[in-house]
Amino acid sequence: MAFIDLSGQRYGRWATRKEQANNRRTRKKEIIMGYIDDTYTYHTDAGHGWIEVPKRFCEILDITKKVSAFSYYDSKKEVIYLEEDCDASLFHKAFEAKFGKEPKITKKHSDQSSFIRNIQRTM
Repeated sequence: MAFIDLSGQRYGRWATRKEQANNRRTRKKEIIMGYIDDTYTYHTDAGHGWIEVPKRFCEILDITKKVSAFSYYDSKKEVIYLEEDCDASLFHKAFEAKFGKEPKITKKHSDQSSFIRNIQRTM
């Protein structure tokens, strides 16, 4: 007896190697598609701004090692706050190059100093 989910796919030890590989590719594609449809938050305060992007998605876009020391990394949330002057444009260009469209971005302004300034900077 094989373990079959509602879509009719077999999983685990009952799936053939080809089915297992297809399942991994499907899951990876679903993860990436989730990031494409996400709306990214552009946090601003009186002096600066940052785009909040999951670290995993930065890795998918292959920009993690290109991020400057002016961005911030929240290890608890696994989120990188990309600094607006250079790193945000790096994200924007990589997103457009990979998916052929612009990321959806919403703005969130703080009249006080942003909480992001209290987070560890990227290295």
